[in-house]
Amino acid sequence: MYNAELARILELKCDDIGLINSAQLLLEPGTKAYQNAILFIKMYQALFDKFNGNAIAMYRWLHRKQKSLDNSPHLLIVDEHKIALIVDYLCVEK
Repeated sequence: MYNAELARILELKCDDIGLINSAQLLLEPGTKAYQNAILFIKMYQALFDKFNGNAIAMYRWLHRKQKSLDNSPHLLIVDEHKIALIVDYLCVEK
């Protein structure tokens, strides 16, 4: 995932992602960015479990249009800020 995409998910600036990567900035508990980061981790864990850690299958699922979601999960997360929807979908689908 690109820094710009992660910034959009966390509702931060691209420069903030670079600072987070270098441990020069930490997310504050209780903030929207922190809450979205927790959802992002939950989404990754659910995807990892669903596809037994197969990174290619995880990538394909994220980037292909899912009929039941009427879009690709990646676009829903990045462009429409619907990461909670994707987490709920993955957790219910188990």
